[in-house]
Formats: sequence, C-alpha cells, structure tokens
Amino acid sequence: IELAFLAAKGVGRFDLAYNLIVEREVGTNASDDVVLAQAFQAKYRLDPAFEPGIELYSEFGAIGDMPGMDEQEHFIGPVVEGKIPLGDTGTKLKYNVGYMFGLTDETPDGTVKAVIELEFPL
Repeated sequence: IELAFLAAKGVGRFDLAYNLIVEREVGTNASDDVVLAQAFQAKYRLDPAFEPGIELYSEFGAIGDMPGMDEQEHFIGPVVEGKIPLGDTGTKLKYNVGYMFGLTDETPDGTVKAVIELEFPL
C-alpha cells in the first residue's frame, strides 16, 4: 500500500513537483515496516516534445528504525521528457529518460531511467 502527498507548481516556464511517499507491504511474508521516500522533479517547458530537467529520489527507510544517511538510497540526475504526437488520432508517445547518480554508499553509482508510454484516446 502506498500513500503519497503530491505538491506541484508552475513557475514561469518551469514545472516543479514534489512527492512524499509512505509505503507498507501487505500479504504473506510482508514486512511490518512503514517506509518513507520522496521524489522531486524540476523541468523546463522548452517544447512539449523535449522538456529537460533534474530529478531527485530518496528512500529513507523504515520510519521506526531509520538508518543513517550512508545506509539510505539517494539518486539525482538529469532527465528529458516529452510527448510526441503519432498521427492525427490523438495517440502520443510519452517518454521520461535520464541517468541517476548515486549520492550515498548504499546507492548504486549510476542508474539509467527509462519510462516509455503510449497514450491513446478510447
């Protein structure tokens, strides 16, 4: 189960978004931990098909037993996202790609991020 608080604001040609996330596993063999995480994005609306930005992701760990900073996962890096129309049907290809740099010992040194979506009207 995930509960997230989302705050978003447009400032000129910039879009800013912040998520505060609380997660808990359910089901057989689920952990009893409640985990705290966050995500932040700042992007520049250059063109609908090309919006450069920066993202930050953090997983702090279990709320009742939060580890030290070096044992948490924190990533930051450049991203590009956009929507590309595919014909006149309203169908669009959406993408968000980037490279995340690890900021702590627990985090991998680098991670490639790629989210590709096909959006179409019903």
